[in-house]
Amino acid sequence: MSLPLHAWILVLCLFLTLPVQATNEPVGQVVLILGTPWVARGEREQMLTPEDSLHEEDRLVIPEGSRLLLKLRDDTTIWLGENSELELSHYRVESDKPSITLKFLKGALRCITGLIGKQPSADFTVETSTALIGIRGTEFWAGYIFEGDLGVAMIGGKGVYVENSLGRVELTQASQGTTVVPGQAPSAPIIWQPEKIQRALEATHIPGG
Repeated sequence: MSLPLHAWILVLCLFLTLPVQATNEPVGQVVLILGTPWVARGEREQMLTPEDSLHEEDRLVIPEGSRLLLKLRDDTTIWLGENSELELSHYRVESDKPSITLKFLKGALRCITGLIGKQPSADFTVETSTALIGIRGTEFWAGYIFEGDLGVAMIGGKGVYVENSLGRVELTQASQGTTVVPGQAPSAPIIWQPEKIQRALEATHIPGG
């Protein structure tokens, strides 16, 4: 027995008003750990182990004496040093306009972009409290280990921009870096000395990774 037209309209309206459920598909995976990194997922907290799945909106917490190496689904690889926090805020790479947004809260981070860095329309950004970092097919480092201010350096690749409401700079050469002091524009890019680059990379190094 078929439903009358007004009943079908009611069913359609109910369907359209249902909330859209966010996908729970993993966006990445833990590769290596050192110490006791953990993840805050909604109201739950759990320790991380190798091969654990990571999801959009996960907040990764790396306590003192710990390190974490993770890989996103597009092969973007991220190292996190001790006393770091990173949120996997947004991940959409299988689309016409692929995009990744990370929220870097503290510590030290090194990243090598994967497939998203090879797509001209891609948007890969890292949000911090003092600046936005934009990445274009690059290996870069960011951290607060130098006098507590945000430092950003391009290790290699196509380029990185760093901007806030007071200004913007472009990093276009390997070892070129900038510093962002709260309340100020990013500093003019300079070549970081090898000792500074080495110290930055050591802050995110994990044995075996």
